[in-house]
Amino acid sequence: MSPRYVAIVGTDCERLRAILHRASGLRIVLNFPTILLACHESADRIDLGDTRGTIIGTLFDRLTNRLLSQLSDAEIRDCLQTRGASLFKRYWGNYVAVLTDEGGTVTLMRDPSGAIPCYVWKSATGRVITSDVRVCTALGLIPSEIDWQAVAAHLLWPDRRACRTCVRGVSELVAGSRLEAGEDGSRIDAAWVPWHFTSGDRQIDDAGDAADAVRSSVLGSVGAWCDRYARPLVSLSGGLDSSLVMACAKRPIAAVTLMTHEALGDERKYAKAVSDWRSVPLIEARKVVDAVDPKRSNAASLPRPVSRLFAQELDRIWAETVSVTGADALYHGGGGDNVFCYLASSTPYLDAVLTAQPSRTRRAVLASLSRMTNVSGWRIRRAAFRKALERGRYRWPRDPRLLTREAIRIAGRLEPHPWFEKMPAWTLPGKQAHVAALLGIQNYLEAVVPPQHVPVIAPLMSQPVVETCLQIPTWLWCRDGMNRVVARDAFRDQLPAIIIDRRTKGSPVAFGAQMVAAKRRTIRELLGDGHLAAKRLIDIDAVDQALGSEGPLRGNTYLRVAALVDVEAWLQTWIGTSLSFPRAHN
Repeated sequence: MSPRYVAIVGTDCERLRAILHRASGLRIVLNFPTILLACHESADRIDLGDTRGTIIGTLFDRLTNRLLSQLSDAEIRDCLQTRGASLFKRYWGNYVAVLTDEGGTVTLMRDPSGAIPCYVWKSATGRVITSDVRVCTALGLIPSEIDWQAVAAHLLWPDRRACRTCVRGVSELVAGSRLEAGEDGSRIDAAWVPWHFTSGDRQIDDAGDAADAVRSSVLGSVGAWCDRYARPLVSLSGGLDSSLVMACAKRPIAAVTLMTHEALGDERKYAKAVSDWRSVPLIEARKVVDAVDPKRSNAASLPRPVSRLFAQELDRIWAETVSVTGADALYHGGGGDNVFCYLASSTPYLDAVLTAQPSRTRRAVLASLSRMTNVSGWRIRRAAFRKALERGRYRWPRDPRLLTREAIRIAGRLEPHPWFEKMPAWTLPGKQAHVAALLGIQNYLEAVVPPQHVPVIAPLMSQPVVETCLQIPTWLWCRDGMNRVVARDAFRDQLPAIIIDRRTKGSPVAFGAQMVAAKRRTIRELLGDGHLAAKRLIDIDAVDQALGSEGPLRGNTYLRVAALVDVEAWLQTWIGTSLSFPRAHN
């Protein structure tokens, strides 16, 4: 469970102190004229001294991967003198740091992994900074008004991560950022950006060296998390990423794998191969369509609708397994595709061309991508040529399906992410796509519902792993028609060949189609009488056509319908239940 906290920075502290005192489970840990900070009673913290601040969350030493419970006076001085920048260089973990100085300036740092939420609401007298916007709206600290332009933008660019949220006035302090507030005003700057690690002078361009670096960073990060928790449970899909977590985990008490009735969603063979390899008990759990409730949003406490309807069964099974096993943490391989640069596009080939790699390297990358994507080499070269002509910033994919023209108009222009605002002009297209993937996965990781208040950790998204993988050229990640090759090479002796050499991936697609078909009537009512239709953001006739009347669903538009359900269910938790109004037409 991510540590819950609420910070009030500015001149309103005295007036709002009584409100925080009434908040259930929160305890005031910093009480100064310019800042009031309350944390959940069970939150991990490192106290920096009476007048220096605190670090909320988990912190590891960069050199030793040792879990830290305190910092020395010299380390605290270094942290304050660098305005928090030393935290990103000397340590890593999942944390938000709050620092104070004698002049009354407050500095807040969010670690580069972004694992602990950090949202900011600004008023005329100060700021509310919190991990839980819903708690703050319930306390009256933040208004709960919907930002409909942000909702429309979320519908149009569903994989994008923006600073602006769907609650009006609430923005995200992005991972790796520093916020400073004092008498002379406030500012936000990017103390850490991914481009620090993508420059040519930091590139690891030898395949063997790259594999060694990935192995070291993954072993160190997963091992450090295992030192933090005594009874970890591993969610083991049978794919490469969760298998790597399992290979590196110390003393896991069990593994759990999820399956469906369809072959594409049943990966028990692969999960069992890994659990047998590690001699760890494997719990097999089956997803149940009837347990999914389209009206429930797992993002109800978040300021934007980033949950997935399909994930409800994952959360349910995780909660049951944690309860049965008595686990004190749950690890999974989420983000592995993203950090290990799984790009099914022409960009790795284009990067190799733009950096004048030898012709044999370019040919090998082209052949590998063709084999991976089942697309001819000629079409990949053509796509690379078109992208080379653009030579601009990364373009987030749009999905206008089932939206009205009004929704697209309201969404407006795409708001750039601060990371991309800081991107050097020379950044290769593949590295841009790599960083975009790291941003996109944050939506789904944030929406995970902690089972039984047990922390859910994606160790592959740890800062040392991310920084290492950013230094590896995109073309090194694909070879012989396989993706994530550097990670495969790094752990070839740590996992069975059936995992390392596996070319296929499991998929929840069949389960999703079955679920949407089974919930067709509920979904039609939810969307037809909901807020999205009331605002004329979705084309209800097109939704009806996508759902059909009976029988199996055709095509993959049902996935888009499920995404609309996620947004509508979230809206109804923030606004209220269904409405009655004329249907919207495109």
